[in-house]
Amino acid sequence: MLRNTLTVDPGFFTGLAYWVGTNTPITKVLKIKKLKKKTLSFEDKIDLLSIQFKAFCAIYKPHTVYIESTTVYAQSAKSMSATKHLMHLNLLIGEYRSIAKMCGAIKVKTLEPMEWKGQLSKEAVDKRIFRINNTKYAEHISDAVGIGFSIEGIL
Repeated sequence: MLRNTLTVDPGFFTGLAYWVGTNTPITKVLKIKKLKKKTLSFEDKIDLLSIQFKAFCAIYKPHTVYIESTTVYAQSAKSMSATKHLMHLNLLIGEYRSIAKMCGAIKVKTLEPMEWKGQLSKEAVDKRIFRINNTKYAEHISDAVGIGFSIEGIL
């Protein structure tokens, strides 16, 4: 089982799964707390998430980090229309990569969704995770856990 490895599902609700050698990782969701009467810019949101990610990495000091990357599906109008969102997400992924390296990660790799889950739906991934470790995870954490099980070849 993975050890000293962090798997990440990035976004404005970032799912983290830190693997310690068992099939039940330490999990956390990074999120932006709502501020009264203040609209945050994209850069502000990245800064707030980056602070949380850096704190997590400073505590657990992962040797290896896998981060889900983005993909544009040419046949999908929905995917093509989300280009601005994907660009913002790529900036966040780059920030997470830099932080992981600064915190001492030896290997930082990005994985496209097709690399780790193929054609599996969200529901199928959740069911497989439950069969492996009898745990149901929150939406943003389940992909991070799924990435870890996929790397191990058991998803």
